[in-house]
Formats: sequence, C-alpha cells, structure tokens
Amino acid sequence: MTLKTSMDEGKTWPVSRVIHEGPASYSDVAVARDKSILVIYESGNSNWHEYIALARVNLSWLMEGNR
Repeated sequence: MTLKTSMDEGKTWPVSRVIHEGPASYSDVAVARDKSILVIYESGNSNWHEYIALARVNLSWLMEGNR
C-alpha cells in the first residue's frame, strides 16, 4: 500500500511512501485533529483481506526523502 500526495491539486503526484509491503486493497484516508494522516485499509501477509489495518503518519514522514 503506497500513500501518495500532490502539492498541485492533483495534477502531479511526486511524493509517495510505502505503508504496507504486502498485499492490500480498499483504503480510506482522513486527517485527524492533530493533522496526522490516517489510512485504514484491507491488508495481509498472504492475501489482501486477512485483516483491517490503520496507519497513522504525519506530513513530515510522508515528505521525507521526497524534497
């Protein structure tokens, strides 16, 4: 599962970070009150539907190595 961001309203998507190396599927993204980025997604080790995962990251982590 890769989280990507755009700084130009979706014209380009140059920033990306992997949040799960294995199989993954449907996801949803939200921003918490503290401005952290929440990603809930289907995931697993062998199949994409083994469990539901929640990743919590911040913008500085997402931007790391992409500047």
